[in-house]
Parts: sequence; structure tokens; C-alpha cells
Amino acid sequence: MRKLVSFVGAALALLFVWVGVVIAGAYAEESQIMTEESSRPDTSAAETATVDAIDEGVARLIVGAHPSAVYKVAADRLPEGAEEGASLRIEGVLTDGLEHASLTLEPMETEQRRNRVRSKLDRLRGRSD
Repeated sequence: MRKLVSFVGAALALLFVWVGVVIAGAYAEESQIMTEESSRPDTSAAETATVDAIDEGVARLIVGAHPSAVYKVAADRLPEGAEEGASLRIEGVLTDGLEHASLTLEPMETEQRRNRVRSKLDRLRGRSD
């Protein structure tokens, strides 16, 4: 029984370390986070983004698959129903603040992502039982 408790404790510790590494990776290079003060060439695209956080009226969006492609936009620009973890479709010119882009909530993509995360967590929990 002690070995099982030790194993479960170690598995949970590894999970917390992994989560910490993922979070730290998203914020590791603050200089690469795109804000209205930073400069970047205008690019026109249709991208998928994830609402990473909403804090004090500012939403942080991770655009595409690379966690350093982060844009900060006014939270009131988010589509109705968008919350942390939601998937968005961004169409238009990707500039700082995304002033010239349209944001559309992608509820099916959001649900699929949440199900994938839930499934991974369930598998991790199943291994520690």
C-alpha cells in the first residue's frame, strides 16, 4: 500500500512539473509576446487561436501552434461566449492588437480541444490508480 501511495504521489508530482513546464514555456520569452507597443510586419491570414487568459480587460491569444505567437487584444473585441480556453478563428491582417482582423468563436473546435485534454488527464489518472 505504501508503494502505491508513493507511486501515486510521484505521478502527481510529475504531472504538476509537466503543467508548470507547459505554462512556463508559454511565458518564457516575454520579449516575443506581441503587444500594441511592439512592431511586427503585417501578415494577412486565417488562423486558429486559443484564448489563453483574460485579465483586466485584456485577452491574450495564442495564434497557431507556436506558443510564442501571442497577441493581446481588448477583451471586448472577443466574440460573445468566448472565455479562457476557447478556440477562435482569426481572419484578416495579423497586426498588433488585431485591429484589422475578425474574430469568430469556434465552439466545435473548443469542445474537441477540451475533450482531448480531458482524455489525456483521464489517461494520466488511470495510470496512477
